[in-house]
Amino acid sequence: MDELLLTAGLVLNCRTYAAVAADTYSSELGILSKSAPRLITSPTFRKVPPGTNGGITLVGVAAGSLGAFTIAAVSYTHLRAH
Repeated sequence: MDELLLTAGLVLNCRTYAAVAADTYSSELGILSKSAPRLITSPTFRKVPPGTNGGITLVGVAAGSLGAFTIAAVSYTHLRAH
């Protein structure tokens, strides 16, 4: 039972770090995109200036996915080893 709780705690902690990594990667690398960000909260996905809250680019989404995947892969490997 203790091992199950420890594993559950580690998985929840890794989920948090994956979200943080995704946010950081998408913010820091998405701003490098040559295309204008689109406002995710707008029904028409209108173009907005870089740095606008809610603005996304394909580069940012891809970078965020890479960040989350990196944490997930390392966490999975670590959990499998123990």
